[in-house]
Amino acid sequence: MAGQTRDRAASAGAKRAPPRPQAGARGANTSDGRTERRQTRQAALAYNTNGNTLFKAGEYAKAAELFTQALALHPDNPRYFFSRGNCYRNLGDNQRCLFDYSMAVRLDPSAQYYANRGVIFRKLGRLEDALSDLTQAVSMDPANSAYCFSRALILGDLGEKKRAVDDFTAAIELAGETGGSQTLKAHLHRGMLWHSLGRYREAARDQRTVLASDKNNAQALNALALALGAMGDHGEALALYDQALRIDSRTATFLVNRAGSLRALARYAEALSDMHAAIALTPDDAALHAHLGEVLLDAGALEDAADALKNAVDRAPRRAEFRLAHGRALYLLGEMPRARQQMEAAIAAEPTLARAHFQLALVLHHQGKFADALASLDRCVSLDSTTDAPHVAAAAVLLDTGDADEALARVDHAVTLDPRSVQSRLIRSRALLALGRPDAALED
Repeated sequence: MAGQTRDRAASAGAKRAPPRPQAGARGANTSDGRTERRQTRQAALAYNTNGNTLFKAGEYAKAAELFTQALALHPDNPRYFFSRGNCYRNLGDNQRCLFDYSMAVRLDPSAQYYANRGVIFRKLGRLEDALSDLTQAVSMDPANSAYCFSRALILGDLGEKKRAVDDFTAAIELAGETGGSQTLKAHLHRGMLWHSLGRYREAARDQRTVLASDKNNAQALNALALALGAMGDHGEALALYDQALRIDSRTATFLVNRAGSLRALARYAEALSDMHAAIALTPDDAALHAHLGEVLLDAGALEDAADALKNAVDRAPRRAEFRLAHGRALYLLGEMPRARQQMEAAIAAEPTLARAHFQLALVLHHQGKFADALASLDRCVSLDSTTDAPHVAAAAVLLDTGDADEALARVDHAVTLDPRSVQSRLIRSRALLALGRPDAALED
């Protein structure tokens, strides 16, 4: 019995063993097997070559199908994944592009694949992932100007302005004389960053560099005009805005910016015309309605300003700046309850907005709520201690409560912050008169 059992077990084991290749079968290490693998690779390469031809002809969907065929035959080739990803990128299918680029990175973690995946991460709003990939690409190939340029764009998106400037500068220097359009774009973007950092001369210099090579670059014309306007040269700025709008009359930003220079020159009718034209182009843009309201305020059209600012608030109710501007218009109209409501809503949306606390204090003072007004002004000072306005306003409130001594102390501090402020000296003269010091008041 034991022998029979062993025989059955041996028989069962024989049935489970894999069959041996029969004579003539194509094994992995046979010449036939090697020939088959070579033929498979050649077929994949043919699909890839034809795919590249279609890609260059702009037939991205058809090219993607051929790259898919290549991958079916050779699934561990990172170049095929990258090529198909490029097709999806040109088709606007960023998610499928991301998958293919990620497969390319997994199979071959090269600088090129990291850099391109970083660009797609940026398009998808995944900025930290984008920065990580571009930083990896730069570390692997630090002399590549395109990688520095792409990382600079991401740093700009993240608000890392100084680091972005450094990367744009590196991109410009690395590209040298052969930089072409990328170098011009680097100057354009770096100039915009300089402007946001308050470095207007550097901003203007970069935009002039762009225009020296591309005199019809509307973006550079607009950016140069902004820089000149910031330096007070609104006359030349207007000429540049006019030129930009002749090239591109459908960009609302150019109209808004030209309106800003017209407003600075008190040419309100022309500024309002530009603002209405901008709104006609993008009627749902809350910021445009807010800009219109600000121009109307300067022009003294208070009711129209309040209406325009209400339109801004209706379109973006969580924007504290719009609430604040609407409240200011209502304050100037004497509608204190509604003004207070808007100021408080602005503070609820952005509790650290110092100007909202200041404007609320003005409303509270007007309503006779002196203690609340002083509390709001103190909060304003705690958020921004560099300006004299809240101290001057607090002194005015204190004078109305009869506390001339404290009012004088507050306004003295205001004068140290801004010795040239006329308002500070007027309030101080009131405090000095209240304290029986007319000679000192006359000096102010």
